[in-house]
Amino acid sequence: DGVPVQDSGWHSIAVMPNRDALQEVTVAANDLTADLGGGQAVIQMITKSGTNDFHGDLFYNDRNEQLNANGLANNLQGIPRQKYRVDEAGGSVGGPVILPKLFNGKNRIFFFASFDRLWYTQPASGLATVPTDLQRQGDYGETLINSNGTPVPATVYNPFDVTSLGSGVFKRALYPASTNCSSYGCGSKVQTMTGGDGPDQYGLKYLQAFPEPNRTGDVYGNNNYFYSGTAPTTRNNFASRMDFHFGKNSFYLSGGI
Repeated sequence: DGVPVQDSGWHSIAVMPNRDALQEVTVAANDLTADLGGGQAVIQMITKSGTNDFHGDLFYNDRNEQLNANGLANNLQGIPRQKYRVDEAGGSVGGPVILPKLFNGKNRIFFFASFDRLWYTQPASGLATVPTDLQRQGDYGETLINSNGTPVPATVYNPFDVTSLGSGVFKRALYPASTNCSSYGCGSKVQTMTGGDGPDQYGLKYLQAFPEPNRTGDVYGNNNYFYSGTAPTTRNNFASRMDFHFGKNSFYLSGGI
């Protein structure tokens, strides 16, 4: 309708009218006029307006892996079809604004509204990093960190045991080394020390909420968990428009969510 639908930061699409709300779509390419500069091509969309007659529609689209053939590569490797389901439903209604016994908007005021809901589920898998059994106990004896490209044992400092070195400089006490050592040495183990407590009980409970590692990670313990499942996505789209015609003058209001 003459208003850019891109955001100002990344020029991504911020407004996406649903199909039922569109009356006309055109593509302008190459020699763009000054008001359409900024890209190699511009897609222009004009939304529908109501008419003197009431019109409406309903629709439903469905995609389901049970109705699709498996891919050639999957067949060659004996991989079954993955779950992929897309559902889309919506409708639209438009016409003159009429208030019985009060107002008849034919030839003058029209409305149009449309709604579209898309929901789909697709496979999702990847790698993540979760705490090891030792880390769940506050023991970082086998935990390594990257120090200029070299794996070194992780050291943990006690935030409750701080010594002033003067001139506004303070030093925290280092937790003792763990009895569980890696080939690179021993990391720290959070335990009770003078001036502070050991592992926070709520923190330990929080760590138990993570799943157990199910694969061997890299030297730093990263990517020690593989997950596989589905990812649901839902998108709702509502578009509306009001048109006003008074003699030779006309204007409209449009909006959406």
